[in-house]
Amino acid sequence: MFARFDLSALFRRRSAKFALAFFVAVVAVALVTFTARAWRDKKGPSAKQDAVAAQPTPLPPNANSHVRRARLWPRLRDALNVLGDRLEKPGKERLTLVGTLRRQNNSQAIPFRLFLELPRRMRLEEHGAQPRVSGFDGSEGWALGAALSDADQEMIETLVFDSADQLFLGQMQGFATRALGQRFRLDDGATPNYTGPFYDIYELQDYVPDKKETRQRPKLFYFNAETLLLERVRYQIERAGAPVNVEVRLSGWQKVDNQRIPGSITRLENDAQTLTLNINAVTFSSRAADSAFNKPQGD
Repeated sequence: MFARFDLSALFRRRSAKFALAFFVAVVAVALVTFTARAWRDKKGPSAKQDAVAAQPTPLPPNANSHVRRARLWPRLRDALNVLGDRLEKPGKERLTLVGTLRRQNNSQAIPFRLFLELPRRMRLEEHGAQPRVSGFDGSEGWALGAALSDADQEMIETLVFDSADQLFLGQMQGFATRALGQRFRLDDGATPNYTGPFYDIYELQDYVPDKKETRQRPKLFYFNAETLLLERVRYQIERAGAPVNVEVRLSGWQKVDNQRIPGSITRLENDAQTLTLNINAVTFSSRAADSAFNKPQGD
């Protein structure tokens, strides 16, 4: 004789289990939705572009000081070829530039000597009526005998971070990068018989030390589609609560010792020129174990 099987009891037990499972699922979805909404409100698209990075990835001194072309996109490998081999091979890590600089609202051209050394180190000596020395040791900016001003910090960003070197070093460090496309025009497309220039544009999520903080800053790098040389870097900063559009222009590229170096570097803010460096002489040397880029003790 077959044992009696109570189907109604089974259905009641299954219904109870289903109701409990459904209740748990609803609670879980609600928690996930609330958490996601809170995270979006805190870090979403409306967050400031130059907000302090929660987990910055600063480059350790002398780490990844050269570029490995195998880790670059093919088009960027071509751009690296145009620059020369300074970023790939040892022996030319230090770059010395001599020329004149002119700041906003100052008609006087000041003689300068600029030292740049891979990776991301700088020393600027200004030989005007009031000599001034400032620098960047790879992680922190400094000014000799004075506090680091906002103008000093912007100078460091322009000379060290708004460069082709920075885009390639960022690739080595794994900074997020997007290729936005090739042969972009600067006009709105309405110019008849437009002849150029055309640009290949890359977006880099840059990390920029700002005094005691590190800020993440999205930047657009404009490479001339014909010459493959970097000509413009564009991004936005915030000053006194208002957005400021920054554009750094690199022009007059010259070939020195089989390397390509810009002859002029200009910074504009909201289309107004704030800084111009004209380069008259260029020399290369290997990395030196000196204190040229170190922050002075006691400052």
